[in-house]
Amino acid sequence: RCVLETGFYKVNYLQLHLTDDQLFSWPSRAYPKLHDERSGWTWDAFVELEAYSQARGVTIIPEIDVPGHSTILRKRYPEVFGNNPTELATLPGALVGMKALIDELLSVFAATPYVHIGGDEAYGVPGDVQRDFVNSLSRHVVANGRRAIVWEGPRLGEGEHKVDTNVLHMNWRTIDF
Repeated sequence: RCVLETGFYKVNYLQLHLTDDQLFSWPSRAYPKLHDERSGWTWDAFVELEAYSQARGVTIIPEIDVPGHSTILRKRYPEVFGNNPTELATLPGALVGMKALIDELLSVFAATPYVHIGGDEAYGVPGDVQRDFVNSLSRHVVANGRRAIVWEGPRLGEGEHKVDTNVLHMNWRTIDF
């Protein structure tokens, strides 16, 4: 059980990295085969965590890390998310699936001003493809009144393939800019 001791640590944001190649912790209702019982989290537990965090002034930032950390998405629903990260970033059905997952997150984490969509370590995905994918997801997040966050992933780019300026970047290497 997660306990938020905000007074002691002076934490007012908590980012939940809900997906990775090894575990998918989000209990999706749209794509139930994604969820792994090993995560220990249920839909109701996340609802309870959101209420608990809001009562203590903590904003939860949910993260589904794509296209790089998408092994489970692709293994369990290849017909939706494709067979590799580039397909996930280009298939129209994958974009529909990602929007459905984001909508689920927002239905539980209603107070968050942010949705983290990943973007890092998308090896083999061409930069323009990745930037276009980030922008597509960002537009959906913005249409829902939130702001998208990405890890330091693709270079910012130029022209029509530039990452939207409203996307917030979390950088740790700073070599890609």
